[in-house]
Amino acid sequence: MNRIVAVLSLLVLGCPVMTLAGPKEDVAAATQTWIAGMTARDVERVVTLYDSEAVLWGTRSPTLHDTPGAVREYFNILRTVPSSYKAALGEQRIRIYGDIAINTGTYVFSEIRDGKEIIRPARFSFVYRNSGGRWLIIESITTRRRYLRFRSSREASRTGLTRMLRPRLTLEPPWRLEPQPEHSIWRQGTAL
Repeated sequence: MNRIVAVLSLLVLGCPVMTLAGPKEDVAAATQTWIAGMTARDVERVVTLYDSEAVLWGTRSPTLHDTPGAVREYFNILRTVPSSYKAALGEQRIRIYGDIAINTGTYVFSEIRDGKEIIRPARFSFVYRNSGGRWLIIESITTRRRYLRFRSSREASRTGLTRMLRPRLTLEPPWRLEPQPEHSIWRQGTAL
């Protein structure tokens, strides 16, 4: 009996600790893969994250894309963006409901055009379905975020967007300037 306990103790203590990611972490990883695919301008990497029954309402599109071919066609725009094109994930809120997950948050697209940095902030909601252990997007809605407002410089730093928000921003119309609250850091970006 003592030998069995000793062997089991050695096995347990000698093995590295394994931690399994939970569903929230898996959804966060799938969203980060989407961001990485956008930054790499890799249509295939992005499109493989969508379920065959996915519905996409993209920022640059006046219509829904509800077939795999239509989703691919929408993301073919990645083939035309400059090599300076980048995507950065901001805040996100992930909720899990069994095999369905919703991730709502913000991201920023940026690129250099004519020597000037163009910033395109957006907000998103991705609905995922767990299909065979893989979280796939079944609903994707992105809208322009015309103004970035932060309650503090600490909040701006936490989002990771401050390195992208420089004084040399090029703004594209239409823009309405609004008074800046004294307690916030306020930046504008361009419309997608």
